[in-house]
Amino acid sequence: MNLANVSHTINGNTVTLTWINVDGSDKVDILLWDNVSTFNKLATVSMSAEKYSFTINRNGEFIVNFMPNNGGKEKRYTFTVTGVTPSPTPTPASKPVITKVPHVGPVENVAVALFVAFILYLLYRNKALRK
Repeated sequence: MNLANVSHTINGNTVTLTWINVDGSDKVDILLWDNVSTFNKLATVSMSAEKYSFTINRNGEFIVNFMPNNGGKEKRYTFTVTGVTPSPTPTPASKPVITKVPHVGPVENVAVALFVAFILYLLYRNKALRK
């Protein structure tokens, strides 16, 4: 079975896709082309919902791929968006600056292990000599 009468509406940065449910599949995967190399899955929705909304942050051409999950043909739907105000790019939070890196590593670890072993050895020898 095939999806019928796919259409879209745009309200601000929200795109709403609509379709007419056709018997043959209970769920549909909705994928969006990333303009580079692949489709990214947006959601899996009930075929009978006949509607799905998502947010966009750019103008241009969009390709949506509908993939029914148990039977039916996939359907691609293309639409063009103009007049969308791109979302501002968030500035990353500044990372804390480490002014002095503590000196640790295998040399220090071996030194500590040898010191502990030496103390334990002295304690052992001290007990052994008392007997």
